[in-house]
Amino acid sequence: MADLNKWHLVVAAVTDEFARLSPPRRALAARYAADVKACKTSLHAIVERVAIGDICASCGGECCRTGKYHFRVVDLLVYLVDGKPLFVPRFGSGACPYGSEQGCFMEAAWRPYPCVTFNCDRVERFLGPEEKGRLGSLERELRLLYGRFEELLDPSFRGGLLMCLERNPPRPLRVFHDTGSDGRRSSCQP
Repeated sequence: MADLNKWHLVVAAVTDEFARLSPPRRALAARYAADVKACKTSLHAIVERVAIGDICASCGGECCRTGKYHFRVVDLLVYLVDGKPLFVPRFGSGACPYGSEQGCFMEAAWRPYPCVTFNCDRVERFLGPEEKGRLGSLERELRLLYGRFEELLDPSFRGGLLMCLERNPPRPLRVFHDTGSDGRRSSCQP
């Protein structure tokens, strides 16, 4: 199955199940999404001070070439919580599928974890010890936020969006799990 077909299949499954989440679970997802976006915005603000856009444009986004698996279910959920239109990736372009010649399809708060936490040597050399320390703290916080958010998901849907389908061949996909009235976790039912 082609990557774009996998993308559409998993996006549809996640979107469908998200629409059926109970109001308390949706509220929890909204709170987690807000926390994730705030942390990503803080991370980006630090590197933006050193003109990261100019640095990235000058190298053509070398670090992005391997980004096919970077977009995670959590990243899609942030889009869904916000009702933000989702882009269509450009798989097979030889570059990051989540961008074009004009740059990334995503604003910083909606970018995948690796995209907001990785800084190449070109960026690192402009950051002082205090900035590097703050980036490290925020990266750890973001990792914890992703982990908390992913607790809403079936374990097979924790990670890269495309990997989810590759690990789970087509079948009825169950993305979320919920805690039943007996306290045990079970698949989210329609």
